[in-house]
Amino acid sequence: MSNNGSKLSPIPYLKHNKGRTSALIISLGAFGLLCYVLSYFMATFYEPGFEHVLGQYEKISLYSLSIDAGEYETTEQWDQMAKEKCTEVRDQIREITGNDDVFVIRRRHFQLKLPIGASEGQTLFFENKDDMKKYSDRIGAKLVSGRMPETEGELVVDTNTYKNRGDGILSDLSSKYKIVGQVDCDYYVMYGFPVKAENNYCFMTFNRTPDEDITEDLKANGFNVAGVINKNSVETSLKDSEKVFDNIRIIFSLVSIVLLSVCIIVVLALHIRDRHEEWCLFTSIGFSSGEVYLMAVKELLISFAAAILLAALLSAVTVICCDKLLLGPLGLQTNTFRPEDIGRVLVYFFAIFAMCQIPLFVQLSKITTVDDIE
Repeated sequence: MSNNGSKLSPIPYLKHNKGRTSALIISLGAFGLLCYVLSYFMATFYEPGFEHVLGQYEKISLYSLSIDAGEYETTEQWDQMAKEKCTEVRDQIREITGNDDVFVIRRRHFQLKLPIGASEGQTLFFENKDDMKKYSDRIGAKLVSGRMPETEGELVVDTNTYKNRGDGILSDLSSKYKIVGQVDCDYYVMYGFPVKAENNYCFMTFNRTPDEDITEDLKANGFNVAGVINKNSVETSLKDSEKVFDNIRIIFSLVSIVLLSVCIIVVLALHIRDRHEEWCLFTSIGFSSGEVYLMAVKELLISFAAAILLAALLSAVTVICCDKLLLGPLGLQTNTFRPEDIGRVLVYFFAIFAMCQIPLFVQLSKITTVDDIE
């Protein structure tokens, strides 16, 4: 029997089985939402670092050198000897590199709160106002409230870092410090003048190129380089962190895909078995198994398309709300529009769709005519 040019439409089934179709769309949409939001949250562990930590070290580098200041009897005497020795070494570094922008500083760490865990920034202490002003100009820091440090123990902090920790950030230093102002800056920074107890001396250079590294020059001139913080070292550390979290995300997504695919395949198998009689009838009145298969695929395509739109809407609302209500108040900035992750989620949907063809082929291979109903 011929179908006389008529085509099997997926619309009647979708219209009369709204509950089953809605369940499929919602489950797929929730999966897409989960994958995208997971990628977004994973990015909070490394993107703020790339944007607001790494950028600073394209402009400056920190070098820790093992220096023997000589014998001393009191802390004050050591501090005076260390200052004099570091000033001497600073002048030597300027001569070795031909770079006049080399400064003696001291440093400590501060912690940034993340949605899960924490990250780390540098508190820099300067010897005088001129060096501190040069640093402020170098990183483009502009005072927006309060005042600049004028005496020992006074600090300024960028607005995003202050949002993240507030005055609680001083607990990473000591009770002798206080924040006297905030600066608008592209980076997470805190800097000012040290109290007398600070003894972690190092040397800061203004990079003449983003990738400048004078480590080998220092070693060649007899200096023992104990540590380097520059673009290359920070970028390596951040990429290692990104790789770890990216692997976690991929593993989680793949496990989710497999579990969801198995569930969907089971549901589809039951659904297809319920339609066995219907499909036998279609083949009996002249439709080929290929046309029946095409109708079933169209049903799936419509459901998957609706699920992708639902996932896109839910993901957009979720990440925007998280950005405004969670990350924004913490002073953290992560890209909400993530083309790479969108492409990855679409690949996941395609993989699930491909796996859904298995039960379709299995059932279609069993259908011939209405006689099979018996």
